[in-house]
Amino acid sequence: MVLLLESHDHIHFSPISYTRFLWDITLGVMTPLERAKREFGEVKCWSSRFREDGSRAFVSEEWVWKGEEVFLVLNPQFVYPVGFRFEKGMGITPDGRWVYVAGSERISEEILLALEGQNVNYLASLFPTREVSDGLYYRDVADVVNRLETAIEMFEPYFATDESYFSPQERVYIHKTAVIDPYVVWHPANGMIVVDKGAKVRAFSIVDGPSYIGEKSLVDSGRLREGTVIRTSCKIGGEVEWSVIESYSNKHHEGFLGHSYVGSWVNIGAMATTSDLKNNYRPIVIERREGKLETRTNKFGSVIADFVKIGIGVMLNTGTVIEPAANIFLEGGFVQPPKYVKAFSWGRSSFYEWEKFWRDLTTMMRRREVTPPPSFRAFLQSLYEKLTL
Repeated sequence: MVLLLESHDHIHFSPISYTRFLWDITLGVMTPLERAKREFGEVKCWSSRFREDGSRAFVSEEWVWKGEEVFLVLNPQFVYPVGFRFEKGMGITPDGRWVYVAGSERISEEILLALEGQNVNYLASLFPTREVSDGLYYRDVADVVNRLETAIEMFEPYFATDESYFSPQERVYIHKTAVIDPYVVWHPANGMIVVDKGAKVRAFSIVDGPSYIGEKSLVDSGRLREGTVIRTSCKIGGEVEWSVIESYSNKHHEGFLGHSYVGSWVNIGAMATTSDLKNNYRPIVIERREGKLETRTNKFGSVIADFVKIGIGVMLNTGTVIEPAANIFLEGGFVQPPKYVKAFSWGRSSFYEWEKFWRDLTTMMRRREVTPPPSFRAFLQSLYEKLTL
């Protein structure tokens, strides 16, 4: 059996990881769990957070590891090329981070604990090691944005060989159930373009590669620049560049979103805009609850976690970080929120009342015919109490 194992590095992916396990963050055009299920079929997941707080609201119980025999452990921070061979032993990056462990015998819980803690030196005494230089290793939340364009390209073999897609021109793959209006312009010169099952692209849209438009999503006369990933059931308009938008999020109107990460169940109002380049062209540092993080680039927009609402006309400064469930809107003449916005914020100076948040979230979900799992409310309420102290 194959096991996706989240290490203690999940803290480096905050605030995304407050409401997601690392195997549920889109890296390229799929999450690590989606890809593992596609390639291996029977897959389980495990995180030390299961032991620490019991949180399983964002993973179905059918995927939770319950002590079954494991012969291959995958690090969800690693995106491997299509056709990658998991040779017996341990794969490590050139800078010494583990990416997989493959054994001929059952992998013990002692080894799993060492993997959680990134105890590579100890593991190297137990397994033959193989340096893995191909593929992409994600160190932290900044890499989710920085590595996006390269990661998208790694998935092209899946679509190029799938007969469910047709190609109106080279490196453009459109699912046979997708709806494409007239006067849509494709620019795949810099990378593949995929329009997935049941998606719709309306007239006068421009799509540059590499880009991915997910199942049942709508691009409404949008301008999608290179490096754009739109997941399932989103509604997108205006201009988007080098950004990932997770499922069930909307940016339906004019406004610019660039070099950013947007979680699920996010709504971005008309004319709301992100900045992704400082006037002095200096590298961007983002602020998080855990401290500052260097993004290692001068092109970085915003990190917008799950359940966030951004009102019309709001301007997000370069390197803005918004924790889950914040509600940001124009008030008191301010059009620009601070660069670090706490979870469940209501405007600049108060918090979302819990019952109102839950009412609004479930209303949004019902509109998409989605029913939250039984443990969902308890998990979010616990997070509310933890992050609004």
